[in-house]
Amino acid sequence: VMEQWHMSLSDEQSDFTKDVAQLICHGSSKNIKMMLKEGYRHPKLQEYYYSIGKTKTKNSLHMVGLAVDFDFKINNKICYEPVLLATLGEFWETIDEHNEWGGYWDFLDVRHFERRRKPRKKRVHGA
Repeated sequence: VMEQWHMSLSDEQSDFTKDVAQLICHGSSKNIKMMLKEGYRHPKLQEYYYSIGKTKTKNSLHMVGLAVDFDFKINNKICYEPVLLATLGEFWETIDEHNEWGGYWDFLDVRHFERRRKPRKKRVHGA
């Protein structure tokens, strides 16, 4: 996962952490409780997740501290409904062009928020 970044990895991690803080505040403002479940992931755990089909990649951004997974509660009930969580994904992707939400992937992962090396493809939100 150690690819060329547009800034140093530690600067990326710092900016990513600030963006995650904004995301949590946004969720709170929308009455979505967010519980952090996973941040950094050891490469051996990534290998295991890959072997059991829990992930589609061996090179997760979790392994460099640029991805997080959350659980969510809406109205005191655990929620993973993409339609109800889209406000978080849209907000996340408007903070920085390198941020991407797993709720838009073919391999749906609404719990996942990451910062990519290259800007993601532009997406029309709210359409």
